[in-house]
Amino acid sequence: MNITFHDLDLSFEIQKQVPNVIAIESPTYFSLVVGSINSSVLGENQSCCVNDELDSIDLSKNAFLCCSPFYIDLNDRRFLAYAIKQIQFIASNEPAIQVELSESISHLQSSIFKLIEKSDFDLDFSKPLSLSSILKVLGLTFQQEDMSLLSKNIEYIKLISKVVPNNPVLFFVNLYSYFEENEISELFKLSQAMEITFVDFEGNFKGKSSICNATLTTLDNDLCII
Repeated sequence: MNITFHDLDLSFEIQKQVPNVIAIESPTYFSLVVGSINSSVLGENQSCCVNDELDSIDLSKNAFLCCSPFYIDLNDRRFLAYAIKQIQFIASNEPAIQVELSESISHLQSSIFKLIEKSDFDLDFSKPLSLSSILKVLGLTFQQEDMSLLSKNIEYIKLISKVVPNNPVLFFVNLYSYFEENEISELFKLSQAMEITFVDFEGNFKGKSSICNATLTTLDNDLCII
């Protein structure tokens, strides 16, 4: 796989579905690289692109960027949408639950109509009530308050592998500043088992004793590969 930064005239190889550590010596270029990835992941532009042989990976759909593990949100809209689809699938294979849900929705809709009749407004439903709409209204969320930082990041990686079945990419920033070597090794092993291409950008990697079996690429102050 190749990652290219068009605005910086920079391109280099990264290993697919294995951990990659990219050490960038220049603080200025480090910021520009991270900013380019962020814009591409958000879908604002395609200043950064990742190519797998002849195919270009859509970073706005297949990639996630973590600038700090403290700000990881398991309640990302993509994760919640996936969870709702899974619950709907489970419900479709449970006849008894289907009947119960149908009756509950019917009762709820009837109660709402009664309230409307007592009001001074001529209202109707623009959309039928469904399990999906009810789950969204109820504010379905992943429980993450009591999770450790490592556990939260492990769950994050697992969710990425479920939401993006083909060519998932996880960009991380300064991973080694937040975790111990054994924790990093655990995250790397998990991402590899989940077939995620893990790319960690480090702004200050000098003096690090281990790369935890990752592929290391170092860019000097002129963005030349050392």
